[in-house]
Amino acid sequence: MRKAMLGALMVLMVSGTGMAMPAPAGAQPARSPVLRAESEVTLAYDTPLLTAKDDRVTWHWVVTNTGDAPVFKVALTQFLQPSMRVTMVSDVCAVTAEQVIECKWDTLGPGEKAEGVVEADLPPGMSGAVRINGRIVWERSPSADSLAPATDGS
Repeated sequence: MRKAMLGALMVLMVSGTGMAMPAPAGAQPARSPVLRAESEVTLAYDTPLLTAKDDRVTWHWVVTNTGDAPVFKVALTQFLQPSMRVTMVSDVCAVTAEQVIECKWDTLGPGEKAEGVVEADLPPGMSGAVRINGRIVWERSPSADSLAPATDGS
């Protein structure tokens, strides 16, 4: 697991097996313990479940704000390796044409958890490991546009 701070945007990446993943190019690790203590978002995957016929795999995931402050514009992006047809995701998520799973929340309060599942068909005749990789980003403070009063267009 590796964290990086890009301005006010926080990034966490984790894989379904918990192995470390590199941060995006140019990202610098967060160094301030105070920064980490104020808002911390974690992503965890349970061990994947296979159907009795070994033709479908399901991952359960949990995103948690373990900090003492809310976080904003939380976005979880998940990738499957090898690429598989995604058959089901949680209501808060959507699947792109490239079979990437994107989940979004406006806010996660202190201690708040969001849970979900990803289910995918295994390719016929496949052997070897399957893997899910997740990348979660969030903002530590609400953006100016989310604080603007709503207008009715009149």
